[in-house]
Amino acid sequence: DVLFESFPGPLGLLSAGFFAKRITDPIATYSEERGLFTLLRPINGDTGRIWGVELALTHHLQRYNLPLLRHAGLYANYTYSSAKMDYGTARPDDGPLPGNARHTGNFGWFYDDAHRGQALTISLNYRAPMLKDIGASPDEDVWYEREIHVDFSARKELAEHLALFIKTNNLTNESERELFGNPYKNKSTRFREKEIYGRSGQLGLSWTF
Repeated sequence: DVLFESFPGPLGLLSAGFFAKRITDPIATYSEERGLFTLLRPINGDTGRIWGVELALTHHLQRYNLPLLRHAGLYANYTYSSAKMDYGTARPDDGPLPGNARHTGNFGWFYDDAHRGQALTISLNYRAPMLKDIGASPDEDVWYEREIHVDFSARKELAEHLALFIKTNNLTNESERELFGNPYKNKSTRFREKEIYGRSGQLGLSWTF
C-alpha cells in the first residue's frame, strides 16, 4: 500500500493511494438454480489478486469569506478496484472476485459549527455493479446492479454532555436489484430479483461522559 496526503491550506485535505494485494485461498459462494429453489454452497479458489487506486478531497469553504459558508465544506472520494480469483474446481476459468465493486465513490456537503454545537451532513453514494455469487457459467453468475443513494445526518448539542441526533439512509428509496450475467460484458443480462428496503432513520439523544 502506498498513500500520499497533502494539506494545502484552506483547501483541506488531498490524498491519493495505490494498493495491491495477493489473496490466498479466497472463498466465494456458488449458486445453482434448482427449479423453485436456489442451492448455495461455499467454494475455495487457489489464489486471487486485487489492486486499485483511491482519491480523496476535503474542501473547506471558509476561504471564500462568506458568512453562510464559514463552517461548511465539501468532500469527495473515489476508488477504482480490479479484483480476480480462480474458481478452483467449480469452474475452469478465472473471474471477478465476489463482493468487490470496480467503482465506488461518494460526494457530500457538511456543516460543522463547534461553537453553536450543531453539525449536519448530506452525501451521495455510488457503487458500480458487483458480483454476488458464482454460477455454472459467466451467464449464470449473479450480480448486484449499480446503486446510488443519498444519506443525511444532523446533530445538535442541547447541553454540555447531551445532544440530539437524526440519521436517515437511502432518501432516494433505491432498491437492490440482482441480475444474471456480467453487466460489463453481457448486454443481455437477465433480471433475477428485486429487494426493496425503503428509507430508514434514527432519532434520539446521546449522552457523553
